[in-house]
Amino acid sequence: DVDTAVHVTCTGANPVSVAFNAGTGTGSTIAARAMNSGTNVVGYNIYTTAARSTPLGTTAGTDTIDFTSTGGATADDKTVYGRVPAQAAKPNGTYTSTVRATVTY
Repeated sequence: DVDTAVHVTCTGANPVSVAFNAGTGTGSTIAARAMNSGTNVVGYNIYTTAARSTPLGTTAGTDTIDFTSTGGATADDKTVYGRVPAQAAKPNGTYTSTVRATVTY
């Protein structure tokens, strides 16, 4: 398990919604993301809370990060939580997937 921050900076205090697509891994969905090293695939996901029960997705108010920005060009830091669940051993390699975050305000 890991966590990191998403930084959003707005000049005004606005309602903000940050949505996350399924990513570029082979067969990725919001519910089950995947990352690849060649033809090898490792499952993972990113979540809205430390409980890791709701994957981040694209449905505003349900699986997105929603807040009112601080404004004044001050960064609002929102934590996202990642997990690579136990799965069958995979070959060593660099596994990648690109997830796009879309900010709506």
